[in-house]
Formats: sequence, C-alpha cells, structure tokens
Amino acid sequence: IDVISGNFFSAMPLGVRGGIDFGSAGAFRRLETEAVRARLERNDVVVLSNIGFSPSGELYFCPAEQVAERTASSLRAEKLIFLASADTLVDITHQHVVENVPVQIAEGFVRRLEQAEQDNAVGSGTDESFVAALRAATNSVRGGVRRAHLLNRFVDGALVMEVFHRDGVGTMISSDVYEGIRSAQPADMAGISALLEPLESAGIILFRPREAIEAELSNWVVVERDGAIIGCAALSHYPEAPDLVELGPLAVHPAYRSSGKGNALLSYMERVALASGARRLMILSTVSFEWFLERGFREGGIGDMPGSRAEGYSMNRASKIFFKRLNSQHAIDSEDMLRL
Repeated sequence: IDVISGNFFSAMPLGVRGGIDFGSAGAFRRLETEAVRARLERNDVVVLSNIGFSPSGELYFCPAEQVAERTASSLRAEKLIFLASADTLVDITHQHVVENVPVQIAEGFVRRLEQAEQDNAVGSGTDESFVAALRAATNSVRGGVRRAHLLNRFVDGALVMEVFHRDGVGTMISSDVYEGIRSAQPADMAGISALLEPLESAGIILFRPREAIEAELSNWVVVERDGAIIGCAALSHYPEAPDLVELGPLAVHPAYRSSGKGNALLSYMERVALASGARRLMILSTVSFEWFLERGFREGGIGDMPGSRAEGYSMNRASKIFFKRLNSQHAIDSEDMLRL
C-alpha cells in the first residue's frame, strides 16, 4: 500500500474581517476530487494536511475540521471520523450519553452553541475542539456523508474500537433515515386500516379490531409521506417479561417496500424497544419470516414466549416465533450501515 500526499485541494484567504487582517489563515476552496479518487481506486492511502495553496501560489492554513468535512462531502464518503475532546452529548432527561444523534438535533445544538458564543456566554464548559468537530460532522452529513463519528482522542484505541468493535465508543451523527416516522394519532386510524386490511384479507396477519388498536394507539407508530400513511408498526409489552417486547404488525405500503422504509421502520422500533428497557424483540410470522431471519432474528418456541402471550397462541394458525437480542444502540447502528 502506498501513502500519497500532495496538493489535492486549493485554499483561499480569510482576508480582512471586522478590521482584522487574518494573514495566512485561510479556508478550503475546492478538492481535486478525480485526482483523489484515482489514488483511492489504486488502493493508495491519501493523506491531506490542512495547508492549501491558492491559484496564485499563496500558502494558507485551513481549519483541519473544515478540510476533513469538505473532502468527505466531495467524495461522498460513507463515514467521517473525528478524534475530538472528551466531551459528549448527554440526555439530561434520561441521564444517559447520547450515542446516535440525528443531524437535525445536532444542527440545533450547534446553533445554540454559536448563539452562546455570540452572546459572550461564559462557563458552558464545552471544549472548542468538540464544537468544531460537531459543526464539521453535521455539515458533512448535510453534504452527503452517510455518518460522522466523534471519538474521544484520550481513549486508548478509540479508533480501533469504533471501526472493529460491535458496540463502538463514540457519538454518531447521521442523516434522518427515520424521516416521516412518528407516534400514531387518532386521525391516522383510516391510514392504518388501509394498510392492514389487504394483509388481513390475505391471512398474512390476524385481524385486529379497530377499537383495540385505538385503545392501544400509544404503542403504535406510523410512517407518513406527503400526508399519507405508508407504514405502521406496534410494540406489545408483557409485565411478566419486562426484558421482552413483541413487534407486530409491521406493515409498509407495497409501493415503498423496495425503498428501505421497512428496514427504517424495523430499526426505529428496535431503538424504541431498547430505550424501554427491553433486550429481546419477538415477532410471530406465517409468511414474512425470511425477511426477519435476514435481519438477525432466530427461531424460538412457545416455551420462550411470555406466559400470557403463550396462552393466546393459536395452534391452528401455527405462526412461527422468532426472537432477536437487542444489545445496544451501537449494534443497531452497525446493522443500519448495511440495511439503510
């Protein structure tokens, strides 16, 4: 493997701003994308410094985070990794570190930090390198990078663990693969019924009285697109098995089954189940079980079901029973890399 470095991007001066001449401080201008791609296709490792030259030959020092962000966006990279400070994003409501942040949430956080900086706020305690990395990570995802990761540079082996370990160690900024997925509302009942009726008529899923669905609507989510309900799913909890939830049904309009909506909806429900404290997900299926097998489910038996659910199991229908272990948000992230 050859390691290649060179003048792969051009820079421009920051110039004079607010009466201050920034001299040799510059900004990223343009990447020689095809030149970099050619090296990568030869399996070379391309190393970029943060020093760029302008078309006139002047040398400028550019922010490293900006160089990484713009380069990754130009190459439409799958992943961009920053070795940042030890700062993390914390959900103060549930008192846990946020491992996966949708890009919209990250953008809002960056705006608040920038506003605090403009207001000369003191004592926020947020490391500048973390803010710079978070800003660049967010911009890169908006620019076409699928995921950006912020790792604690003070953790020995953080990069190796993030790349090769199932659970990872960092904070991930991702595009909103769950766009349109939300909690169901009473006004969605007509759309939910329209999705379920063809499946019920074909015997693929059991008929569910609409009154029962309305009574448990807080357990349902829908996928909305342009005002239409194109997908729905529900989770059922069992008091005697707090570590398990049942997923069912999961339905997607036929026109959207090949666009990844089913995968996104399953991933979303896995995250909801995990956040509720569950560590196992159960589904019953007579037809679609191969789809679930491909997504990590394994066949079980009636004895593996919660007692109250086993009592209601229909021997005549003889649905197959499948389980999936929910390990962590990072494990779901890893699967998303392959599925979404």
